[in-house]
Amino acid sequence: MSYNREEIREKYKDLFEYSLDLIYVNDLEGNILDANDIMLKAIGYNMEELLNTPFKDLLDKENLRKAAKYLNEIVETGHQSTLSEYKVKTKNGDFIYVEAFAIPLRKNGKIYATIGIAKNIANFKIAQEELKRSERKYRFLFET
Repeated sequence: MSYNREEIREKYKDLFEYSLDLIYVNDLEGNILDANDIMLKAIGYNMEELLNTPFKDLLDKENLRKAAKYLNEIVETGHQSTLSEYKVKTKNGDFIYVEAFAIPLRKNGKIYATIGIAKNIANFKIAQEELKRSERKYRFLFET
């Protein structure tokens, strides 16, 4: 089944245009089919570059396994049971952390792709690391 960008963009118009979250569509083989401007900006690609970038180039092996697990869950059950967290590689080689959730896209009752919504949680991850460092520092001071 082929992806019809115009059809999906019309159906999810407000989501693609007004969401502050990263929106993406990928097929069941992991090919990226579409993304909103927020997603493109966050990872530093333009649409043409992103469409020619395999999903596997954006995730390390551990995150690829996790993504495959959730994709299989969506195909088998028709939904994703929990949020997933990923470390995504940007075009310039940096990383952003996202929390994502995907739903299936169906044609004639058959799942052919997923549409995902991801929230950039990089600032949360930085704050979390700062808190851990602070806790270690004060624990050390208290114990000594």
